[in-house]
Amino acid sequence: MISQTGKVYGKKFLIISTSSEVSDSLERVLLFAGASVAVATDPVSGLDLFQTEKPDLVIIFDPSNVFNLKHLHISLVSNKISKSSHRLIITNQFIIDELRDNLRDENTDLIPTAEFDIVHAVFRIEEIIKDDKAQKNEELIDISEVKPNKVFDPKTLTVRVFVVEDDMLMRDLLTTKFKNAGFEFNLFPSGEGAIEAILQFKPEVVVLDYTLPKKNGLDVLRDIRSKSDLEGVEVIIFSNRDEESDKAAARSLGVNKFLLKVATDLNDLVEIIKSSVR
Repeated sequence: MISQTGKVYGKKFLIISTSSEVSDSLERVLLFAGASVAVATDPVSGLDLFQTEKPDLVIIFDPSNVFNLKHLHISLVSNKISKSSHRLIITNQFIIDELRDNLRDENTDLIPTAEFDIVHAVFRIEEIIKDDKAQKNEELIDISEVKPNKVFDPKTLTVRVFVVEDDMLMRDLLTTKFKNAGFEFNLFPSGEGAIEAILQFKPEVVVLDYTLPKKNGLDVLRDIRSKSDLEGVEVIIFSNRDEESDKAAARSLGVNKFLLKVATDLNDLVEIIKSSVR
C-alpha cells in the first residue's frame, strides 16, 4: 500500500482491481492529487483493507466479473462502515445491467468498461467525493477540463514547452494541463533523439524526467547546455529521483529547477513554467 495524505481534504480511497495497470494509473492520479490510497488485487484483501482503512470511496475494476461483483458489493454494503463510504464499480455492461436490477444503493456508481478511461473515471470520482456544502464548487482532483468561461492570461499563450517523459499517464496528464494553460507544447517519450527534437521545436522551457530509456535526463540536459541555439532555455527536471547527489549533478550542468513529482501539484508546475518566462 502506498499512501499520502493531503490536498484532497483528507479523503481515503481503496482500489480493488483485476488489472495492475489500471490500479497503478488510478493510484498515481490520486496520489498526485494528495489522496490516501490503498490497493488490493482480490476481494478478500480488499474487504480486509476496507475494514482497516475505512475509505471514503471504493473503486472496483473488474471487467470480467472475476471477483463475483454481486457478492462483493453485498459484502461492502452490509458492513457498518459502508454508511460513510461510496463505491464506484467499473465492469462490463451485462454485469452492470444485472447489478442495477438488484441495486438499491444510492452510494454506488457504475461505469461500463467500454466507456472507461482514466480521465472519465476522475470526473466521476470528483463528483462522488464532493461535499454538498464545503466543496460544491471546487475541483478536488484537478486534472479536469477547464470551465468554458475561464479566461487565460494571453501571455501564457506564447509559452513553448518541450517535455521529455517516458510515462504515458504523465504525458496524458500534462497534455490536459498544458492545453488548459494555453501552452504550445511537444511531448517526447525518450532521451534518445530528444535533443534533435528540442532544437527543431525551439522551446522556452524544457521539462525533463531524470530516468529515461536509452539516454537519461542528465545526458539530455548536458546536450541542451552544449547548444548555443538553446542558450537561455529554462530546464526543469521533474522526477521521482530525490537523492542529493542527483540534484547536485543536475545543478552542475545548469538545471534551473529540480522538482519532485510526488511533491509537486501539476497546477504548481504550470505556474512555475509561466513564471520562468515572465
